Amino acid sequence: MSNTPQNPAFICPICQSPLVIGDKTWHCQPNVPVSDGLEPVKVKQHSFDVAKQGYINLLPVQQKKSKSPGDSEASIAARQRFLSAGHYAILQQGLIDFCQALLPKPIGNWLDIGCGEGYYSERLLSLASQSFIALDISKPAVMTTAKRFKALMDKPVSFAIVASASQAPLMSGSIDVISSIFSPILPSEFDRLLSDKGFVIIAKPGVNHLLELREALFDSVQAHDSDKFIDTLAPSFKLIEEQQVNGTIQVSAAELADLLTMTPYSYRAKPEKREALLAKCEQVGTLSLTIEFVIYGFAKEHTSTAVVG
Repeated sequence: MSNTPQNPAFICPICQSPLVIGDKTWHCQPNVPVSDGLEPVKVKQHSFDVAKQGYINLLPVQQKKSKSPGDSEASIAARQRFLSAGHYAILQQGLIDFCQALLPKPIGNWLDIGCGEGYYSERLLSLASQSFIALDISKPAVMTTAKRFKALMDKPVSFAIVASASQAPLMSGSIDVISSIFSPILPSEFDRLLSDKGFVIIAKPGVNHLLELREALFDSVQAHDSDKFIDTLAPSFKLIEEQQVNGTIQVSAAELADLLTMTPYSYRAKPEKREALLAKCEQVGTLSLTIEFVIYGFAKEHTSTAVVG
Protein backbone atom coordinates (compact mmCIF):
# COMPACT_ATOMS: atom_id res chain seq x y z
CA MET A 1 0.00 0.00 0.00
CA SER A 2 1.06 3.56 -0.60
CA ASN A 3 0.45 6.73 1.39
CA THR A 4 -3.05 7.07 2.80
CA PRO A 5 -5.27 9.32 0.62
CA GLN A 6 -8.01 11.68 1.79
CA ASN A 7 -10.27 9.52 -0.37
CA PRO A 8 -11.57 7.00 -1.27
CA ALA A 9 -13.68 6.31 1.78
CA PHE A 10 -13.52 2.59 2.53
CA ILE A 11 -16.18 1.01 4.71
CA CYS A 12 -16.23 -2.18 6.73
CA PRO A 13 -17.79 -5.00 4.67
CA ILE A 14 -19.42 -6.39 7.82
CA CYS A 15 -20.93 -3.37 9.59
CA GLN A 16 -20.52 -0.65 6.89
CA SER A 17 -18.76 1.70 9.33
CA PRO A 18 -15.82 3.82 8.09
CA LEU A 19 -12.50 1.99 7.82
CA VAL A 20 -9.28 3.43 9.21
CA ILE A 21 -6.39 2.53 6.91
CA GLY A 22 -3.14 1.43 8.54
CA ASP A 23 0.12 0.11 7.15
CA LYS A 24 -0.46 -3.38 8.57
CA THR A 25 -4.11 -3.43 9.63
CA TRP A 26 -7.37 -1.74 8.67
CA HIS A 27 -10.09 -1.44 11.28
CA CYS A 28 -13.56 0.01 11.42
CA GLN A 29 -15.00 2.77 13.58
CA PRO A 30 -18.57 1.71 14.32
CA ASN A 31 -21.08 4.52 14.43
CA VAL A 32 -23.45 2.61 16.71
CA PRO A 33 -22.14 1.29 20.05
CA VAL A 34 -23.19 -2.25 20.93
CA SER A 35 -24.32 -3.29 24.40
CA ASP A 36 -23.48 -6.84 25.51
CA GLY A 37 -25.71 -6.75 28.58
CA LEU A 38 -22.77 -6.68 31.00
CA GLU A 39 -20.89 -3.54 30.05
CA PRO A 40 -22.86 -0.28 29.70
CA VAL A 41 -21.45 0.33 26.21
CA LYS A 42 -19.13 -1.77 24.11
CA VAL A 43 -17.89 -0.87 20.62
CA LYS A 44 -17.62 -3.85 18.28
CA GLN A 45 -14.62 -3.37 15.97
CA HIS A 46 -13.63 -5.42 12.92
CA SER A 47 -10.04 -5.54 11.71
CA PHE A 48 -8.44 -6.69 8.46
CA ASP A 49 -4.74 -7.45 8.06
CA VAL A 50 -2.75 -6.23 5.06
CA ALA A 51 -1.13 -9.28 3.42
CA LYS A 52 2.63 -9.30 2.92
CA GLN A 53 2.05 -9.17 -0.84
CA GLY A 54 0.31 -5.80 -0.36
CA TYR A 55 -3.37 -6.65 -0.84
CA ILE A 56 -6.18 -6.59 1.69
CA ASN A 57 -9.06 -9.05 1.96
CA LEU A 58 -12.41 -7.32 2.52
CA LEU A 59 -14.53 -10.30 1.48
CA PRO A 60 -16.33 -11.67 4.56
CA VAL A 61 -17.33 -15.31 4.55
CA GLN A 62 -21.03 -14.41 4.35
CA GLN A 63 -20.44 -12.86 0.92
CA LYS A 64 -18.72 -15.95 -0.47
CA LYS A 65 -20.68 -18.35 -2.65
CA SER A 66 -17.86 -20.90 -2.64
CA LYS A 67 -14.66 -21.63 -0.72
CA SER A 68 -12.48 -20.00 -3.39
CA PRO A 69 -14.69 -17.62 -5.42
CA GLY A 70 -13.60 -16.11 -8.71
CA ASP A 71 -10.98 -17.27 -11.18
CA SER A 72 -8.81 -20.26 -10.31
CA GLU A 73 -5.03 -20.07 -9.99
CA ALA A 74 -4.70 -22.09 -13.22
CA SER A 75 -6.92 -19.66 -15.12
CA ILE A 76 -5.05 -16.65 -13.74
CA ALA A 77 -1.65 -18.13 -14.63
CA ALA A 78 -2.85 -18.92 -18.15
CA ARG A 79 -4.22 -15.40 -18.62
CA GLN A 80 -1.02 -13.88 -17.30
CA ARG A 81 1.12 -15.85 -19.77
CA PHE A 82 -1.20 -15.07 -22.69
CA LEU A 83 -1.47 -11.34 -21.96
CA SER A 84 2.26 -11.01 -21.23
CA ALA A 85 2.87 -12.17 -24.80
CA GLY A 86 1.17 -8.96 -25.96
CA HIS A 87 -1.81 -10.54 -27.70
CA TYR A 88 -4.28 -8.03 -26.21
CA ALA A 89 -1.87 -5.08 -26.08
CA ILE A 90 -4.01 -3.36 -28.70
CA LEU A 91 -6.88 -3.24 -26.20
CA GLN A 92 -4.64 -2.18 -23.32
CA GLN A 93 -3.37 0.80 -25.30
CA GLY A 94 -6.81 1.42 -26.78
CA LEU A 95 -8.23 1.83 -23.28
CA ILE A 96 -5.56 4.38 -22.36
CA ASP A 97 -6.15 6.40 -25.54
CA PHE A 98 -9.93 6.23 -25.13
CA CYS A 99 -9.85 7.37 -21.50
CA GLN A 100 -7.34 10.15 -22.10
CA ALA A 101 -9.53 11.57 -24.87
CA LEU A 102 -12.82 11.20 -22.99
CA LEU A 103 -12.27 11.85 -19.31
CA PRO A 104 -11.78 15.28 -17.71
CA LYS A 105 -8.61 15.91 -15.73
CA PRO A 106 -7.68 15.45 -12.99
CA ILE A 107 -9.33 12.11 -12.25
CA GLY A 108 -9.64 11.62 -8.49
CA ASN A 109 -10.52 8.09 -7.37
CA TRP A 110 -10.65 5.23 -9.89
CA LEU A 111 -12.19 1.80 -9.23
CA ASP A 112 -11.37 -1.11 -11.55
CA ILE A 113 -13.83 -3.91 -10.80
CA GLY A 114 -13.08 -7.49 -11.78
CA CYS A 115 -9.43 -6.47 -12.17
CA GLY A 116 -8.20 -10.06 -12.56
CA GLU A 117 -4.43 -10.35 -12.55
CA GLY A 118 -4.04 -6.61 -13.16
CA TYR A 119 -2.98 -6.45 -16.81
CA TYR A 120 -5.28 -3.52 -17.60
CA SER A 121 -5.20 -2.05 -14.07
CA GLU A 122 -1.44 -1.65 -14.32
CA ARG A 123 -1.83 0.84 -17.19
CA LEU A 124 -5.10 2.49 -16.14
CA LEU A 125 -3.56 3.26 -12.75
CA SER A 126 -1.41 6.00 -14.32
CA LEU A 127 -4.55 7.98 -15.23
CA ALA A 128 -5.73 8.45 -11.63
CA SER A 129 -4.51 11.56 -9.85
CA GLN A 130 -5.58 10.65 -6.32
CA SER A 131 -6.06 6.91 -5.88
CA PHE A 132 -6.63 3.71 -7.83
CA ILE A 133 -8.48 0.68 -6.46
CA ALA A 134 -8.23 -2.71 -8.17
CA LEU A 135 -10.97 -5.02 -6.91
CA ASP A 136 -11.70 -8.67 -7.60
CA ILE A 137 -13.43 -11.51 -5.77
CA SER A 138 -10.54 -13.87 -6.58
CA LYS A 139 -7.76 -13.73 -3.97
CA PRO A 140 -5.09 -15.27 -6.27
CA ALA A 141 -5.95 -12.66 -8.92
CA VAL A 142 -5.70 -9.74 -6.49
CA MET A 143 -2.44 -11.10 -5.13
CA THR A 144 -0.98 -10.96 -8.64
CA THR A 145 -2.30 -7.41 -9.12
CA ALA A 146 -0.75 -6.31 -5.82
CA LYS A 147 2.64 -7.61 -6.99
CA ARG A 148 2.29 -5.62 -10.21
CA PHE A 149 1.51 -2.46 -8.26
CA LYS A 150 4.48 -2.96 -5.94
CA ALA A 151 6.82 -3.09 -8.93
CA LEU A 152 5.64 0.30 -10.23
CA MET A 153 7.69 3.31 -9.17
CA ASP A 154 5.77 6.41 -10.29
CA LYS A 155 2.13 5.83 -9.35
CA PRO A 156 -0.77 7.32 -7.41
CA VAL A 157 -1.98 5.81 -4.15
CA SER A 158 -3.04 2.28 -5.06
CA PHE A 159 -5.02 -0.51 -3.41
CA ALA A 160 -5.50 -4.16 -4.39
CA ILE A 161 -8.68 -5.38 -2.74
CA VAL A 162 -10.36 -8.78 -2.46
CA ALA A 163 -14.06 -7.92 -2.31
CA SER A 164 -17.43 -8.40 -3.95
CA ALA A 165 -18.09 -5.93 -6.77
CA SER A 166 -21.81 -6.06 -6.04
CA GLN A 167 -21.16 -4.99 -2.44
CA ALA A 168 -18.06 -2.86 -2.82
CA PRO A 169 -16.64 -1.75 0.56
CA LEU A 170 -16.68 1.94 -0.39
CA MET A 171 -18.85 4.85 0.66
CA SER A 172 -21.48 6.12 -1.73
CA GLY A 173 -20.31 8.84 -4.11
CA SER A 174 -16.62 8.30 -3.35
CA ILE A 175 -15.52 7.17 -6.84
CA ASP A 176 -14.98 9.30 -9.95
CA VAL A 177 -14.38 6.58 -12.58
CA ILE A 178 -15.34 2.90 -12.64
CA SER A 179 -13.83 0.57 -15.22
CA SER A 180 -15.19 -2.88 -16.01
CA ILE A 181 -13.03 -4.78 -18.50
CA PHE A 182 -14.80 -8.06 -19.39
CA SER A 183 -16.31 -7.83 -15.92
CA PRO A 184 -19.77 -7.50 -14.34
CA ILE A 185 -22.12 -4.63 -15.20
CA LEU A 186 -23.79 -3.52 -11.97
CA PRO A 187 -26.02 -0.49 -12.65
CA SER A 188 -27.31 0.13 -9.13
CA GLU A 189 -23.91 -0.35 -7.49
CA PHE A 190 -22.21 1.84 -10.10
CA ASP A 191 -24.79 4.54 -9.43
CA ARG A 192 -24.25 4.29 -5.68
CA LEU A 193 -20.46 4.43 -5.86
CA LEU A 194 -20.00 7.19 -8.42
CA SER A 195 -19.88 10.89 -7.71
CA ASP A 196 -22.41 13.10 -9.51
CA LYS A 197 -19.89 13.76 -12.29
CA GLY A 198 -18.71 10.17 -12.47
CA PHE A 199 -17.94 8.02 -15.51
CA VAL A 200 -18.08 4.32 -16.34
CA ILE A 201 -15.65 2.72 -18.81
CA ILE A 202 -16.65 -0.72 -20.12
CA ALA A 203 -14.86 -3.07 -22.53
CA LYS A 204 -16.60 -6.03 -24.15
CA PRO A 205 -15.71 -8.54 -26.90
CA GLY A 206 -16.92 -7.47 -30.35
CA VAL A 207 -19.13 -9.49 -32.70
CA ASN A 208 -16.19 -11.13 -34.48
CA HIS A 209 -13.94 -11.64 -31.46
CA LEU A 210 -12.17 -15.03 -31.71
CA LEU A 211 -14.60 -16.01 -34.45
CA GLU A 212 -12.27 -18.67 -35.92
CA LEU A 213 -11.89 -20.23 -32.48
CA ARG A 214 -15.64 -20.36 -31.87
CA GLU A 215 -16.30 -21.81 -35.34
CA ALA A 216 -13.82 -24.60 -34.64
CA LEU A 217 -15.19 -25.39 -31.19
CA PHE A 218 -18.96 -25.17 -31.65
CA ASP A 219 -21.40 -26.59 -34.19
CA SER A 220 -23.45 -23.38 -34.00
CA VAL A 221 -21.75 -20.03 -33.39
CA GLN A 222 -23.71 -17.39 -31.53
CA ALA A 223 -22.56 -13.84 -32.24
CA HIS A 224 -21.43 -11.68 -29.31
CA ASP A 225 -24.03 -9.04 -28.58
CA SER A 226 -21.78 -6.36 -27.10
CA ASP A 227 -24.52 -3.72 -26.88
CA LYS A 228 -27.21 -5.68 -25.05
CA PHE A 229 -26.16 -4.31 -21.64
CA ILE A 230 -26.54 -0.63 -22.60
CA ASP A 231 -30.24 -0.41 -21.77
CA THR A 232 -29.59 -1.84 -18.30
CA LEU A 233 -27.54 1.26 -17.42
CA ALA A 234 -30.41 3.64 -18.24
CA PRO A 235 -31.66 5.94 -16.85
CA SER A 236 -28.71 6.44 -14.48
CA PHE A 237 -26.05 6.54 -17.21
CA LYS A 238 -25.81 7.96 -20.70
CA LEU A 239 -23.58 6.51 -23.42
CA ILE A 240 -21.34 9.35 -24.62
CA GLU A 241 -18.63 7.53 -26.58
CA GLU A 242 -18.05 4.15 -28.23
CA GLN A 243 -15.01 2.81 -30.04
CA GLN A 244 -14.07 -0.47 -31.70
CA VAL A 245 -10.57 -1.94 -31.47
CA ASN A 246 -9.64 -4.88 -33.68
CA GLY A 247 -6.74 -6.81 -35.14
CA THR A 248 -5.34 -10.26 -35.86
CA ILE A 249 -3.05 -12.35 -33.67
CA GLN A 250 -0.97 -15.47 -34.27
CA VAL A 251 -0.92 -17.99 -31.44
CA SER A 252 1.14 -21.11 -30.87
CA ALA A 253 -0.36 -24.32 -29.53
CA ALA A 254 0.81 -23.45 -25.99
CA GLU A 255 -0.72 -19.99 -26.26
CA LEU A 256 -3.93 -21.45 -27.65
CA ALA A 257 -4.09 -23.79 -24.66
CA ASP A 258 -3.74 -20.78 -22.35
CA LEU A 259 -6.43 -18.89 -24.27
CA LEU A 260 -8.83 -21.81 -23.90
CA THR A 261 -8.06 -22.08 -20.18
CA MET A 262 -8.69 -18.38 -19.50
CA THR A 263 -12.05 -18.30 -21.33
CA PRO A 264 -15.39 -20.10 -20.81
CA TYR A 265 -14.51 -22.22 -23.84
CA SER A 266 -12.47 -24.42 -21.50
CA TYR A 267 -15.68 -25.96 -20.18
CA ARG A 268 -18.32 -25.01 -22.76
CA ALA A 269 -16.64 -26.73 -25.71
CA LYS A 270 -16.60 -30.51 -26.08
CA PRO A 271 -13.23 -32.01 -25.04
CA GLU A 272 -12.78 -33.72 -28.41
CA LYS A 273 -13.27 -30.37 -30.19
CA ARG A 274 -10.66 -28.69 -28.00
CA GLU A 275 -8.16 -31.49 -28.49
CA ALA A 276 -8.66 -31.51 -32.26
CA LEU A 277 -8.06 -27.76 -32.46
CA LEU A 278 -4.93 -27.96 -30.30
CA ALA A 279 -3.60 -30.85 -32.43
CA LYS A 280 -4.21 -28.87 -35.60
CA CYS A 281 -2.40 -25.84 -34.19
CA GLU A 282 0.48 -28.03 -33.07
CA GLN A 283 0.73 -29.46 -36.58
CA VAL A 284 0.65 -26.17 -38.51
CA GLY A 285 2.65 -24.18 -35.94
CA THR A 286 0.37 -21.19 -35.37
CA LEU A 287 -3.29 -20.26 -35.60
CA SER A 288 -4.54 -16.91 -36.86
CA LEU A 289 -7.35 -15.37 -34.79
CA THR A 290 -9.46 -12.24 -35.11
CA ILE A 291 -9.60 -10.09 -32.01
CA GLU A 292 -12.28 -7.43 -31.72
CA PHE A 293 -13.27 -5.31 -28.74
CA VAL A 294 -15.73 -2.49 -28.08
CA ILE A 295 -14.97 0.23 -25.51
CA TYR A 296 -17.85 2.27 -24.09
CA GLY A 297 -17.83 5.48 -22.10
CA PHE A 298 -20.84 6.43 -19.95
CA ALA A 299 -21.51 9.56 -17.90
CA LYS A 300 -23.82 9.69 -14.93
CA GLU A 301 -27.06 10.90 -16.48
CA HIS A 302 -27.94 13.63 -14.00
CA THR A 303 -24.54 15.29 -14.40
CA SER A 304 -24.38 18.39 -16.59
CA THR A 305 -21.10 17.35 -18.21
CA ALA A 306 -20.86 17.41 -21.98
CA VAL A 307 -17.56 15.67 -22.54
CA VAL A 308 -16.97 14.24 -25.99
CA GLY A 309 -14.19 12.14 -27.44
